[in-house]
Amino acid sequence: MKKFDYCLFALGMLLAVGCTKTEVKTETKNKIGTPVVDVTKTYPKKEIVLQDIADVEYIPLETRDNVLLSENRKITYVSRDTIMICSARTGDVFFFDGKGKFLHSFNKKGQSGREYLSMIEVTFDAKNKEVFVYDVLGGKQRILVYSEKGVYKRTLLPKVDALDKIVNYDSETLFAFEGLTFGNKNKKDINKTPFLFLSKKTGKVDTLKSFYIKDRENAVKGQMLNGMMIYFQVLDSYINPLKKSNSFVLNDLSADTIFEYAKHKKLTPICIKTPKLKEQEGTQKLVVIDRVNEKHLFVSVRLREMSLKGFSLLDFRKNKVKFPESTHLIINRATSEISECKVLNKDILDTNFKLTPQTELLDTDDILELLEEGKLSGKLKEIAEKLKEDDNPVLMRVTLK
Repeated sequence: MKKFDYCLFALGMLLAVGCTKTEVKTETKNKIGTPVVDVTKTYPKKEIVLQDIADVEYIPLETRDNVLLSENRKITYVSRDTIMICSARTGDVFFFDGKGKFLHSFNKKGQSGREYLSMIEVTFDAKNKEVFVYDVLGGKQRILVYSEKGVYKRTLLPKVDALDKIVNYDSETLFAFEGLTFGNKNKKDINKTPFLFLSKKTGKVDTLKSFYIKDRENAVKGQMLNGMMIYFQVLDSYINPLKKSNSFVLNDLSADTIFEYAKHKKLTPICIKTPKLKEQEGTQKLVVIDRVNEKHLFVSVRLREMSLKGFSLLDFRKNKVKFPESTHLIINRATSEISECKVLNKDILDTNFKLTPQTELLDTDDILELLEEGKLSGKLKEIAEKLKEDDNPVLMRVTLK
């Protein structure tokens, strides 16, 4: 199973080994009960069994000759009835039902006005049965809208620099995070209000003005390697929907606070990050959201960048670079207790198998290797015994309790 916390890229070429602020215009005082994550601190360690905090279900995705998921596939949407998987490299969009049976797919990769060249972000509106694909063509930011079977419907042209995340907000609106590219060098050009609302019909942009970051910094850092500028980016989810409370947890890597935003209401701080990014000495550390629900907040503390000294471009192409380990924390939102956590799966008898408490795809190769080593049990073992080497991955659906 390949999981990536970082992305490396260079101008004109992709080197990804797998890839892919400071003052907020809202009250950020540490009220009683608001947890504070100190990135310089060591927290008590605990092991957590995934099944104790979440309902876990394994869903083998149907394999056909024309339904083969590539290595860089991404889970775009999961519900009880629908699973949507996309591949940015190939341009494929696959739909499965809730039990993993293949339903239909489409691929509109191309350079015409009704096709996408890239799939930077994709989201699905289950109510209106529409797929939104964020693409950049000729420097123009655009979102192409298709039916779930790939019929072109319209193109939106939002006035933005770059979008790192788009999610479904309501029947008429998308919620988006405007990221910063390596071209944003002038601080005057940096958008201080990165969370946006986009009309699904016109592409009109409105801003969540209350989330204002005075000293917002570019999360993309550059270093020279063999005469080429390599850009290093920590990956984050930025916008995290909470279905039960009909709200969203928001994070910008340079902000000093993580907020919960209820629709059409004010922001509520749920976690404060310290020291502030600009006050950290040496290599800076960022707090990234892994998963969140009404009970717990799972975050990772990651180095903002790593030294490229001693590496070559070939090392990255051959996946020979070991990235810095992240520190995973669990925060109890009711008590503000913070612990460094290691998540274990009772169906995987291998304590070195890295997990975060989120829905993900388990590679068939990994599953079969664990089966051969006698390290599987339960339902996952039953599924593994029926898998073939070329089968599609198994979706592990994780629903936090």
